[in-house]
Amino acid sequence: EAYESWNLIIEANDENEFKIYLPKSVTSEFKLMRLKLEQMFFRVGSVMMSNPQSLSIDYRVKLVLGTLFNMTLKHQLAQCYNIIDTLELVCRNTTLDDISVLEFIVNQLNVEEAKPLIKKYKEAVEEFKEMKLGQIFEEEFLYASERITIVIDEDIMDLCEDVKRLSSALLPDHVRVNIIISDGDGDSMWEFRNQRSFTDSVDKTAQTT
Repeated sequence: EAYESWNLIIEANDENEFKIYLPKSVTSEFKLMRLKLEQMFFRVGSVMMSNPQSLSIDYRVKLVLGTLFNMTLKHQLAQCYNIIDTLELVCRNTTLDDISVLEFIVNQLNVEEAKPLIKKYKEAVEEFKEMKLGQIFEEEFLYASERITIVIDEDIMDLCEDVKRLSSALLPDHVRVNIIISDGDGDSMWEFRNQRSFTDSVDKTAQTT
């Protein structure tokens, strides 16, 4: 059985399992949010670069990240030329809804000019999650299901973790969310396998000290 509204298609395998095809409009919004994340990181980096002590700041940031990163990221960190490069590395390994590492850096270094940029971005993520993505999960029967599979286009396969995290945040804890990647024509699909996120690779104790 299939349900369809405003270009959203939901297929029911049974009463406990549903498949949702992510609409193109929401796909575009995910891309836009990723651009906003990158823009915010760049602006925070620019604030730090404008400081006459930017080299010292970059050194201090790398010291902080050295206590948080796993070995793979530490090697990449050593290749970063300046604070912009350093924060770009952090950004590449950050999900849309968890910028805690950047917040930790900003708070540790007391970069006051960066705090409004972070606040504005977090508000944009919440608005996107509640107003745009939230429309997908308006049907009450989804909240009683056990598993929801979200089918996304191949062109946003790099955002699988973002789709899964933000979708899961809107659903009850008992609902398991899976992501399937389509080639766009529906000819082939494959399942997204969970990867260790950036925040899984950092020392949570270090962040809170």
